[in-house]
Amino acid sequence: MNDDNLKILQSPIIKYRVANIFHQCPMLLGDPNIAIRLNVLKLSYISMKLLRSYEGNIFSIILDILLPYVHRFWDSLVQLLPLELEHPVVVKNAFDCLMLANKLCGDFLLRRTGKKIIPALINFLQIRFDSRINYYRKHGHNETLKTMDYYIELELLRSLGRLAVNVKLRSQDIWKMLPIFILYTCSNGIIMDLRQNSLELLIIISDRADYYSVRYFVHIFFEIFYENPGLSILRPNQLSNQCLIKFQCICHRNPGSRHSMAVSENGILFGWGWNKYGQLGIDSTAIEFADAPNVIPFDHKVSNVYCKFWSSLIETENDDSEPQSNESAITNNNEE
Repeated sequence: MNDDNLKILQSPIIKYRVANIFHQCPMLLGDPNIAIRLNVLKLSYISMKLLRSYEGNIFSIILDILLPYVHRFWDSLVQLLPLELEHPVVVKNAFDCLMLANKLCGDFLLRRTGKKIIPALINFLQIRFDSRINYYRKHGHNETLKTMDYYIELELLRSLGRLAVNVKLRSQDIWKMLPIFILYTCSNGIIMDLRQNSLELLIIISDRADYYSVRYFVHIFFEIFYENPGLSILRPNQLSNQCLIKFQCICHRNPGSRHSMAVSENGILFGWGWNKYGQLGIDSTAIEFADAPNVIPFDHKVSNVYCKFWSSLIETENDDSEPQSNESAITNNNEE
């Protein structure tokens, strides 16, 4: 690009025209034509990126214009993030716009991300996780085709940690995100690239989250799931030398009970979700609902777990590795 073209691009007139183009984008985001929605998202991304590149007093003027436009753009953008699997490429571009909008006006997104965006993103990851685990159980391996869904998962796991930290999500919102990240990190049925991104996401949260309880929990998770307990935080260049202990059994949430349990390969039992009837094996008067995975103590290694409606059946192993049923440990007597 020569100097004349650069001067034209940096002129206030061009900047205002780009802002006006971005102003029109929300009107077309709801178009039923997928190609139009996709092109509008790309145009919105380029417009925001160009406006963000301006510096000095002119940037302040542009920002005064841009913020109201982002407010208008937000509602249309949120509608594209229920993450319907039919059009994942639209979702991918919508998420790219969300991440860039976060850099432009994080304070605006702070109050809205936890309520409207995070639940949709986590729901998508839960659906994809269940699908991958079911495939792994059926075929015995996790090597599936790398479709657009895979690349969305990869991008979400790469970016959600930064998003959570940058917009300063509340601790309760971060707690809702942690279980699915831990499952992605530890599960045998997940492709290594996804597990690596999820692990690096947890490292970002443990390093930069504002809440001590969240950081402490992730530190404890690393100490339990890695060979060297002295390293409470593992850097990315150390990950390949560590032995990750994987979940061998995962009991998914059941309608009505809405609790989940998981067993690691070294026999540690985790539980989270509703505990109103003691179905997690925790005193229900102390914890009625667990937002994050809790370690359930057992005298022997746990080998398997089965979630019922108001109870859970746990199988443990003695020292001679003979599995035994231990249903009485986590069973509600009121179950009908």
